[in-house]
Amino acid sequence: MPMAQINTDVESDIKNTLHTVTIETFLEKLIPDIGAIDKKLQALTQDGKYDGIHWAGFPKKRPKKEKPLYKPFADISNAIVNTMTTQQVRTNIIYVDRHKTPTISLDKDMTAGHPDGAGAQPDADIDALDRRMIALDQTLRQTRSVAKKNKEALKKRMEEKERLLDLYQLWWMCIHIVYEIKVKQTETQHYDAVLQLATYMRQVLTEQLDRRFILGFVLLFDELTLVLYDRSGVTMTDEAINIHQQPERFIRIVTGFSSMTPAQLGWDTTMQIYRPISNDIKPSYTIAHNFEGIHGTGRYNIHWVIDVEQQDDKVKKYVTVAIISAIRSAEICGRATVVYEVVKFDEKDNPQQTYALKRYWRPVWSDGSDPDIYPFEGEIYAILDKGEKDELKHAILYHDIKINGQIDSTFKLIRNGWAAERYKRPDQPRSDKRAETDADAENRLDRRDIPEDAPVPDAKPEDTYTPIDRHHVNILMPMGREIKAFFSLLELAQRFRDFDGEHKYSYDKLILHRDISTGNLLIFQVRDRSAVGRLMDHDHAKKAKGKKPISSEIVNLDRKRNSVQNNLRDNLEKEADVDVLDRAHAMKLKR
Repeated sequence: MPMAQINTDVESDIKNTLHTVTIETFLEKLIPDIGAIDKKLQALTQDGKYDGIHWAGFPKKRPKKEKPLYKPFADISNAIVNTMTTQQVRTNIIYVDRHKTPTISLDKDMTAGHPDGAGAQPDADIDALDRRMIALDQTLRQTRSVAKKNKEALKKRMEEKERLLDLYQLWWMCIHIVYEIKVKQTETQHYDAVLQLATYMRQVLTEQLDRRFILGFVLLFDELTLVLYDRSGVTMTDEAINIHQQPERFIRIVTGFSSMTPAQLGWDTTMQIYRPISNDIKPSYTIAHNFEGIHGTGRYNIHWVIDVEQQDDKVKKYVTVAIISAIRSAEICGRATVVYEVVKFDEKDNPQQTYALKRYWRPVWSDGSDPDIYPFEGEIYAILDKGEKDELKHAILYHDIKINGQIDSTFKLIRNGWAAERYKRPDQPRSDKRAETDADAENRLDRRDIPEDAPVPDAKPEDTYTPIDRHHVNILMPMGREIKAFFSLLELAQRFRDFDGEHKYSYDKLILHRDISTGNLLIFQVRDRSAVGRLMDHDHAKKAKGKKPISSEIVNLDRKRNSVQNNLRDNLEKEADVDVLDRAHAMKLKR
């Protein structure tokens, strides 16, 4: 995707969803305090890293460009981390300056981009590489002076430098936190820096499918603002800290990041990478770029092992065969849906059945909306599948994902219940966001194919999108194929008969799908080798209340399908000179 499009998408994401909290709230709710900050400052002072007024190596006067700030900031941050004991460090974070070097993607066609710096878990010893690179550059300068006499020596030195540069590469997959550095400290520059940081945060979520949220910060010369990017929006601190004048708080932040567990830093600990060749399962950030030859082929070729809770509350592992859809994996203020084709991990060598595992951030109506009108998609399936045969059910099981025993929620688990204020830009953009509980249940993120000036039903000019709580969920479903993959005209017509029956059946249960498209019309094979058509993806469905269903008894779905067959045939005969069903059946007999 072109960088210009990414920037446009990010600005659309955050321009009306950016909120602020106090620095005290951000630290209290998100970043642990490991204590003994005074002792760490004293140690840094004795080591010459801080002189009581200023951090060593950091420019005392504001430079014209950012370049003089990159390496000193990374060096200072790493020096602070080095004051921590082994017991205090729970995640290995090394601060790296890579403002000139594009961060490496698993997808060779991904737009090259790079944050000014990152707290990452690289494979190589960065300090050792720096020393080797400095020595090699000196040797190269000497070699070039006599290159005409010794071209082979120059070639070898250049090859050695290429090998070192390969080790320097920073992969998106191993980034824990990102940061952006600017020189000016105006409010406009502040907003632009947060916007640019959000671009990199979005890229992290694109690359890291096992990431729930990401933390970072912007540094405007010597003033640091913390930022959280999760599925309910972007939140930043309302005031910056001065890293020179408030060294204790700066140390508190840097040591706090390293003292956080991977789950506290936003990693999804219910997912790990499976490497078939070495037959091991590990967190993605611990193996960096050692993905056994799949580099350049993209994230769609990674095998994930995912924990799925069963009905008895036990956990069963499933391994992904392929990614069916991940186009919205990086969005904020949205569901960020990813759908995998999976098999049971203990059957991976001889799978008995494939499944579709849908993972997304479902809205929890904390804005006062009635949850009975907008139920969880799994609850919709429970209504539709009641009394149905197992092989004809829409969903096998569903549940909220738990991190360390707690439901993965943006408001309660990630933000720990803080109350944020809407950020007010100097140039307030027009309000074009809408609540997901509005008439069409869609916000702008789900309407990118609709012209910006297209009318929106019941939209009021003053409406803005209100961030809501979201729960991370798993829905395990049978594996089907899209309607466009029909085998014959006969099957196409029969499956549309099924879809019509499903729609009527749902309507009888006071459920309206509201998102019917070819991607949600699926064909499923059943045990007797016959096929059925189902309406899937009820995550935008709405359930009416206050009225009794047309039929109070459970209606067998097979009977419903048969009841519309004659009606469908009659309609087809009225619209065509010949009966399409008979023509398709005759063609099939001739083959």
